[in-house]
Amino acid sequence: MRFSIPRRAMLRGAMAGSAVAIGLPMLERFLNRHGDALANGTAIPKRLGVWFWGNGVRLDHWTPSATGATWDLTSELAAFAPVKKYVSVVSGLKRNHNGTAHHDGWASMLTGTYSTDMADTYRGATGPTIDQIAATAWDGKAPHRSLEIGISQRGKATSKTSEGASKGPTGQKLPADFSPESLYMRFFAGGVTGTDPKAAAQARMRVRALDAVLEDAARLRKRLGTSDQIRLDAHLDGISEIEHALAAGGAGGCVAPAAPVWGVQDLDKENLRDKHDLVSKILVKILACDLTRAFSLMFTSMQNDVLFWYPEIMATEGLHVMTHDDRPNTPTPGLAQNDKVHLCVVYAMQCLADLVTKMQAETVGAGNLLDYTCLMATSEVAEGTSHGHTDLPILIVGAAGGALKPGLHYRSPNEESVSKALLTGLRAVDINQPSIGDAVGFADTTLTALQV
Repeated sequence: MRFSIPRRAMLRGAMAGSAVAIGLPMLERFLNRHGDALANGTAIPKRLGVWFWGNGVRLDHWTPSATGATWDLTSELAAFAPVKKYVSVVSGLKRNHNGTAHHDGWASMLTGTYSTDMADTYRGATGPTIDQIAATAWDGKAPHRSLEIGISQRGKATSKTSEGASKGPTGQKLPADFSPESLYMRFFAGGVTGTDPKAAAQARMRVRALDAVLEDAARLRKRLGTSDQIRLDAHLDGISEIEHALAAGGAGGCVAPAAPVWGVQDLDKENLRDKHDLVSKILVKILACDLTRAFSLMFTSMQNDVLFWYPEIMATEGLHVMTHDDRPNTPTPGLAQNDKVHLCVVYAMQCLADLVTKMQAETVGAGNLLDYTCLMATSEVAEGTSHGHTDLPILIVGAAGGALKPGLHYRSPNEESVSKALLTGLRAVDINQPSIGDAVGFADTTLTALQV
């Protein structure tokens, strides 16, 4: 006899007197017989995300020479080889705001707005980022309205940034969560947030939230078919892997480090790759469980001086400083391009490609998470060296439920506005607002070459 599971079903339990709830993935029980819609006939939900990195790229190592579906994997895009069919490169677009280089770029590239009449020292956006436009349109359709994540906490020079890539309705800064531990607890164990040492200690005591729901999971498993049992087991294994990484502080050791585990690190020794890997695992589970549908992930801030100290780069200066440094950077043997700024871009794209690969591996319906996602990745300038306003680096990843044609290189023939890319992403996830941006950044048409 067939039984029903509420679409918002959770695995529930209790630990140390606190309620614990872990979301379920999209089981076959939630779907129609073909796996291409929910059981009640409605469409499988779409997701919209932003992934941001600072200081641009090196265009001669970024832009593919071929357009269309046969675009070539340049040295800065090589990491996307396993997921190339889902990645569209957009080149030749221009942002028309001209203010304080990095700051106007950060605003313009994600909101289509920028004002020099604001009280903030560097002025800024006057409208929301596209993830927040989506969050408003989808408000109430998922347990969490939106998610704002940060990886690097380093801003310009030795400063620290406490904000992420997202901006609210009037352009106000929305803080990001820089702690994988608090991110996990907030979405999967219902509670501890922030980097307060006492709260972090409590979180570590509860980090094995999975243990609290195993009894409920065992009851559910007995009532599922074989394919759903496999799906549930894989989901729980993924949660367990995340919990082990959190308990080890991402260092692979056996002993949990002192609190806070992933709080403010040594800004000269940030472990961006391991932190991004852990955050990516959590993010993919959040999206797969439909806990939120709109998100932003700031890998590095605009105009950042992140020190890429890693062995394959061995930078001794911050990235923003290097982009304006006329002295030749020390060659790195065995690499076609010895410019360390270029190597920093390669590093960032390897991290982004890892997230995209994890999304591709996450089953949703008859496809995967990328089939129902539009992820826009961009930076505030074309190249940090020149503060370029033209030929901005943009990647649009995913099929958005069949609304996008992924795997293309589209090069604008006439320096179209970057706001067209923003509107393309919104309309791909069925947010059909007529336009985006202010007078200078206005767009009411899309990049039709990328749309079905």
